Amino acid sequence: RNALFSFHPVAENFLQRIMNLFAAAHYKNSPNDLQLLSDAPTHRLFVLLGPEYAEGDFKPCNSENSTALHPTAMGKRVGTSLPDALVVIQLAFEGSMKPDLVKATLSSGEMVPGDLIPWALSQQFCSADFPTLSGARIVRVVTHPEVQGMGYGSQAICQLRDFFCQSLATLARSSASELFDAVEPAMRVQTGDRKLQSESIRPRKRLPPLLVSMEQIKPPRIDWLGTSFGLNRRALNFWVKNGFMVVHVRQSANDVTGEHNAILLREVSANVEWRQSESHSRKSGWVHDMAKEMRKRFIRLLAIPPFNSFDTSMCLSLLGKGMANVAEDVRRLHGAESKQNQHATLHDGADESISLSDEAHPSRLTTHDLKRLKFYLRGMADHTVAADVLSIIAADILYSDVPIVELTELQAAILVGVSLQQRPVDSVSSELKLSPAHLLSLYSKTARKIVLHCFPHVPERDP
Repeated sequence: RNALFSFHPVAENFLQRIMNLFAAAHYKNSPNDLQLLSDAPTHRLFVLLGPEYAEGDFKPCNSENSTALHPTAMGKRVGTSLPDALVVIQLAFEGSMKPDLVKATLSSGEMVPGDLIPWALSQQFCSADFPTLSGARIVRVVTHPEVQGMGYGSQAICQLRDFFCQSLATLARSSASELFDAVEPAMRVQTGDRKLQSESIRPRKRLPPLLVSMEQIKPPRIDWLGTSFGLNRRALNFWVKNGFMVVHVRQSANDVTGEHNAILLREVSANVEWRQSESHSRKSGWVHDMAKEMRKRFIRLLAIPPFNSFDTSMCLSLLGKGMANVAEDVRRLHGAESKQNQHATLHDGADESISLSDEAHPSRLTTHDLKRLKFYLRGMADHTVAADVLSIIAADILYSDVPIVELTELQAAILVGVSLQQRPVDSVSSELKLSPAHLLSLYSKTARKIVLHCFPHVPERDP
């Protein structure tokens, strides 16, 4: 940090490149972003740099734009200047709070500034345990415009994860490790260390290196990696693809952007040597448990605002049901293979002993519920007659981690829109670009396949 803001020509040029990337990648930028990087004690920058290249390796890309460079040529000429920044990650360390502070703050109802993820999740899960864990929130990931969509962002996230999991090639543990030795996220000031306030602002004669390889740094001990952003499909799919799980979606929209903020976490598996006290007795897989709890609550709230206005594809992504390629399924339905794709198929190797949860199990459904279900499947009643029963069954199928019945994305989207969100058929059919009659036909066939697999004792027709 001292080197980056030293006003040295090389450092100044590098800082300008980073801020240019920030400004080009996001519409909401302010001078406060620069001040955070210079003053906030818990913020760090990780940069994925381009390689060094020799003079003969510098080749233009074969395209109409003669000024574009081949992606492998992005970097620097050997011995000239700093290489190009392909990806910049801004990180903020959070958590690692004292239990007494957490309980006092939660009791007062006034949150301490900072530590966005710990405070949000401690309220949502009614837990004073989570803020005591240490973590790192990825504030932003910015990729150079010329290499976007080429996997560099995911590669940077992967290397960052490996760094905190201590699985990089060889950690040299050089003197540069002091950069992270004192990281106790944001607690330095709260525990009486006033070094930040008493620091003397003056020109420095001896500056640390501007860039240090992560292989030479001892990583701080953290329990989770997380991120928080305004919900949109592109960003959500990026983080899910990189192994992050949705643990919270805010019900009220942001006043400025109109988006619903989401929090995603990924467990750092290398640091699971929990202390034996009751407040830290966690096992590996606890992030998965939080994501499963969020999924259950989300399903229950899908029928009321604001979640009943979400696109079905967005809902499926939040439920962890793949990337929800609904448009592709619709195209197939209108193509030569439409007859084959109108039917759900059993999951390969599905265990016949797999059943619904206690709430949707036949023993929890009354005889009248099953009778209404049978009448609908026989075409003797409208889908609204069995809507409540199908809602329970759909919730159980989409909540389960184990595939009970394998559905196409389109079939799952119809279940979400009609059964869980309880939207009008016209609204769902308009979103999925199907006629209402076609949608109801697919809904009936999907329901029949599910019922015949999960409730084989409910026949479609009388003997």
